Amino acid sequence: MHPWRHLHARARSLPPAAVGAVFILLAMASLPAGAAKERRAPRMAGEAIVLENEVCRYTIGSDGQNRSFVDRATGKEYCTPGFPVMIAGRGNQSWPATGASLEGETLVVTFGESGLTVKLDLAIQPRYFRFTVADVAGAEVDWVQLANLRLEIRENVGTLVNAAWNAQFGACLLACSPEVDSAGADQAQAHLYARVYRQYGMKGEKFALLGTPTGGPDPAEALLDAIGAVELAEGLPHPMLNGVWIKKAKERFASYLMVHNLGEANADPVIEFARGGFGCIEIYPWASMPSYTINKTLFPNGLEGLKRVADKIHAAGLQLGLHSMQAMVGWGGMHDPYVCPKADPRLLQDRHATLAEALADKATEVRVQESTEGWPEKGDLYLEGEILRYGRLLPNGFAECERGLHGTTVGAHAAGTRLGHLVNCFNMWGNVIYAPD
Repeated sequence: MHPWRHLHARARSLPPAAVGAVFILLAMASLPAGAAKERRAPRMAGEAIVLENEVCRYTIGSDGQNRSFVDRATGKEYCTPGFPVMIAGRGNQSWPATGASLEGETLVVTFGESGLTVKLDLAIQPRYFRFTVADVAGAEVDWVQLANLRLEIRENVGTLVNAAWNAQFGACLLACSPEVDSAGADQAQAHLYARVYRQYGMKGEKFALLGTPTGGPDPAEALLDAIGAVELAEGLPHPMLNGVWIKKAKERFASYLMVHNLGEANADPVIEFARGGFGCIEIYPWASMPSYTINKTLFPNGLEGLKRVADKIHAAGLQLGLHSMQAMVGWGGMHDPYVCPKADPRLLQDRHATLAEALADKATEVRVQESTEGWPEKGDLYLEGEILRYGRLLPNGFAECERGLHGTTVGAHAAGTRLGHLVNCFNMWGNVIYAPD
């Protein structure tokens, strides 16, 4: 039995605090005699920084370029050379890494004339590498792409899971903290990517990079085992479905039937239809978002009616999914209490300005102290609970304003009041949907 599979079975019965310890012990037990006490550390080799564990070796040049990513079992090189280990950006500008050095076990990356320095604490685990942002200093940037690793793996590329594999070897990059944006950047070949943003915080954010042999009857299964091990070791979400890790559960292949208007009155025929080959029925029982109040048109008996429909679906051997539309404010209608009659100040805003003069309740032009250069040509504004939609930019303001949008309360606003541009997080198909900050 594969040791990671064995651990998955045992880990379900352990308290979370014990799981990491079990992985450490298991990794040590699998090492050759005498190697369990050996602690690997990053090292300099000529003009390069080398990270090496049981399964792979990652080399970064002192010029800030990715140089090598080697499968130790076969000696095969997978790195696509000539790309910087990191990239940083501000506005329309971006800077590639131009230098890399090692201070103890901290990777120090510089970005030429930008003056930016990024430091990552390195931890070499038996089967993966962990990188933690220790510092971002010397220049203000909007984002830093902490990983920019391209690999010559094209047979299987999973952009959502940020992984790629072939019959011999696989690699994956996992975000290990909430503010790391991690996804594959190329569908044609492995391009492992991780980015952090100034507005969400950079210091302390971390990610894991793994390479693993995939030889055997099921290469994808071998890569999944390695990913699961990192999830457990790093305390990442590792959801189970009927006692099986969801990435391996057979139910994940079952089709789902999405029915927007399913309710108490029409549940039975929908369930009968779904039994013909679906594994799940997904419904939208909400009146609006994000309050999640029950739609009384579909469920006159409220939550109790929804529970009865859920019981019917489960009794038919089907799963029930609730279309949650998370992080969307106003989906289903802008009548949600987070929008009207007074919009919540925590709606996500990406630009701010200050009223240069008092704004009367019937005014349709807004004057601000700051320049509006770089603002969208049209958009929605938050102003003390009122939402305004402007139709045209002025050099220092907004014109053709529709007041009291979405039924928000129109009022007069004093000079010096702060306003913000509301982010439309779902502008597909003409939608305007806000988001929580």
